[in-house]
Amino acid sequence: MNFTLVTPTCDRPEAFALCQKWMARQIIPYHQWIVLDDGLNPAKCTMGQIHLCYTKTRGKGSLANKLKLLLSDSSTITGDAIALIEDDDWYAPNYLELAASRFEDYDMIGEGYALYYNVRRRWWHLHTNDRHASLCQTLIRRSGLEAFAACLNDPDPFIDVRLWKTKLRSKLYLPEIDRHSLVGIKGLYPGYGIGHERPLPHLDPQLSKLKKVIGSESGVYAGYYS
Repeated sequence: MNFTLVTPTCDRPEAFALCQKWMARQIIPYHQWIVLDDGLNPAKCTMGQIHLCYTKTRGKGSLANKLKLLLSDSSTITGDAIALIEDDDWYAPNYLELAASRFEDYDMIGEGYALYYNVRRRWWHLHTNDRHASLCQTLIRRSGLEAFAACLNDPDPFIDVRLWKTKLRSKLYLPEIDRHSLVGIKGLYPGYGIGHERPLPHLDPQLSKLKKVIGSESGVYAGYYS
């Protein structure tokens, strides 16, 4: 299966540089990478990405509006499925490989039990989402892009909730404890989701939890502790 990666970004250079690091060491290579950028300072794309820069999407509804512009002409997307890759999250080396093995005949797949980790405060929380995946852990075949586009008419950023309520043939996979293929990293930059400012319930001052999940790559985040 050929994957088109889609990454919305906006003035988050450190996060985007890490995102490129995580995608560069994927076990199976991506087919295409599209970056949707409405920052004042364009992201430094170093891996042959299609870099689409916008100005009118800044502010409220930025995420939905950038995705909507992309899907208004889906001919730009040449892969069999899109993988929504958020710029500030950690992705395991086998993220795409695992997704390819899971797709079968589904239009959409994802991973539940989302693990969020705030690297600035060293808080973490394991969610109990067993009916929908976060957007950063969702992959959609071309056959599902029309339904996805319909979810973008609302500027509310919680697109994932709407998307997983559609009638797409979907499958949600639930990982074993500490065997996540993604960690939702919080605290690199301000954000609207849970875990950026509002405390998460578990403290991890020694990075022990993060080390269990991502191993030596946890060292990348050690310097953000405040």
